[in-house]
Amino acid sequence: MSVWYEMDDKQKTERKKKLYDILNHLGYSKVCCNQRIKIYDNASRCLERVSNRNWFVPVNVTVLGSRGEGMAVALGSDMDVLMLQPAVKCFETLSLTYKEENDRDVAIFELNFSDVPEGYAKLHLKTLKDASPYPYSRLVTRIKGALTSDGFLQNNQRIIESIENGGQTVRLEGWPTTHNMYGHINGPAQPLQYPLPCPEKYQQYLSIDYVAAFPCVYPSLLNDWFERVRGKSWPSLETSIKVKHSDLFVVPVGLAESDEEVLQWRISFTLAEILLVRSFHDAQIKAYALMKMILKHELKPICMNITSYQIKNVLFWTSEKRQNIQKIDFYELLLEVITFLKDCIEARQLQHYFIPSRNLMHVNISEEERSRLIAFLTKISWDPSYALQRCPLICNMCTLPTDEGLVFRNMVDELMAAFFAVAPEQFDEIEHLLQGAQSSKEYFDFFMKRVPAIVRKNNPYGYFHLILSKRDDDIDEILNEGCKKGYQELWIK
Repeated sequence: MSVWYEMDDKQKTERKKKLYDILNHLGYSKVCCNQRIKIYDNASRCLERVSNRNWFVPVNVTVLGSRGEGMAVALGSDMDVLMLQPAVKCFETLSLTYKEENDRDVAIFELNFSDVPEGYAKLHLKTLKDASPYPYSRLVTRIKGALTSDGFLQNNQRIIESIENGGQTVRLEGWPTTHNMYGHINGPAQPLQYPLPCPEKYQQYLSIDYVAAFPCVYPSLLNDWFERVRGKSWPSLETSIKVKHSDLFVVPVGLAESDEEVLQWRISFTLAEILLVRSFHDAQIKAYALMKMILKHELKPICMNITSYQIKNVLFWTSEKRQNIQKIDFYELLLEVITFLKDCIEARQLQHYFIPSRNLMHVNISEEERSRLIAFLTKISWDPSYALQRCPLICNMCTLPTDEGLVFRNMVDELMAAFFAVAPEQFDEIEHLLQGAQSSKEYFDFFMKRVPAIVRKNNPYGYFHLILSKRDDDIDEILNEGCKKGYQELWIK
């Protein structure tokens, strides 16, 4: 019998209250998420300005993933950056009116759904402007090089110039660019380990995934979804309308080991999903954060093919099925999410939230892994605290005698967020000067001289309480002492 069921109501309330307070201290609250959303929306504008300064073919840049959702704190999450080429358009059905009247597009493709898995399409060329002026002439050349003889666009070549394999065309200006570490292409993303301004002996990196994409006009998908959710407690009508009118993309990746994988492009609902997460109530935010911890520390060691994207879809479905999501307790919601995930693994069936005919449990999970996952989820469905107490963040919040580890974590978070909270014009200038630093020490010293001073003037988005309350010498001491004690491993990852 679970310890949870041996407790009286007062003990249960006290345990939930303690976990609730821990999550607030760790930054998983509606208020903190909203502040981070504004910071990373600003980061999108900053990165777009830098990208279009460095590359001559303009792209639209958006920070996605946990950071775009407002859920990422410190260095616990990668930074997903969408690089969208708006001069290339993809249509479910191309109207003659659009084709004749729009002269801004370099290339137009039609979505082809013959012999492709659910959620994917092939891109068949309809229009390509050979006479496009510089710099779009280089884009045309890349598109031509990726076309098959019958006009389908392959997904294994980089069309967008600002996403290059291994940074081969990146100019090496100073210490940061010479210490970039490029990873192997992973699906649609070019991974990069970007060195952060840190005390010299304790170098840390931010993992960035640059994702190439083209706009995709496919209104029937979101129209069908909108009709399904109309009248639900969650998402609200206001959020549903925003989602219905959000932009879709195609990204260059096919379903692994399927026929014609190299010709398939996945349809991405990233902006729609971000809108949904941003609409979460406090209970949903806390349940989402806790499920990510359980995923990382308990489920992934059992089966690497269980993903955060599956967890997100489980939370979407669980929230939609609630009659009144606003009144649900976060612990009760967590229990429902765990039970729903267990049922999906048992049935080997998890419907994609926007394309229900697509099965997200169509992955390589062995029978042994499946049995172990079901057994573990059954165990914690009675009392999730068993799993949560084994997560380093929760465990150490309960046991550390002082709060210096939390101060270190929050300081690292504020310093990184501060860089992305400055105005795009200032960011452009600072980023350019940082790239010219000739050593790790010069890189760190310049960052500390410029960035904290900017946020101290007006505390953008109301997020930077620690930086405002500490001098630069104090910040330096917090970082050095925290790294000496290993908090960068304990509190960031």
